[in-house]
Amino acid sequence: RGPEVVKVTGRITMNGQPGSKVVVKFTPESGRPSACRTDDNGNYAPEFSSDIPHGVVPGTHRVSIQVTPERIGEPVDLNDTAKYHPEMPLILQHFGSWNASPLIVEVAPGGKQLDIELQKFLPDETEAP
Repeated sequence: RGPEVVKVTGRITMNGQPGSKVVVKFTPESGRPSACRTDDNGNYAPEFSSDIPHGVVPGTHRVSIQVTPERIGEPVDLNDTAKYHPEMPLILQHFGSWNASPLIVEVAPGGKQLDIELQKFLPDETEAP
């Protein structure tokens, strides 16, 4: 049957603009991570496994954000602001590491809507004037 997982959905934004076409990974303190790709509006719904399609293990998670090709061999152009957030290099610098991202969230046992505004998790010295 597998571990208990709860459905979590939400939206990733940076300064109110969607974090579209990024891979969002929820890594729990122990156990298997869950991940998915956001849509054009930054919406996400992580998948646990092929057997348990939607959900994350309840508890504390470090959330990381990465950019990967949507199709094999497709180039990733972070300057393509029609596809990616204009601040994608900054987003990847701060949130790109699965074990060092400052983005820590608590996933309740009942699951929930979890909208994430990345600006709130940036170190103070990176805030815009």
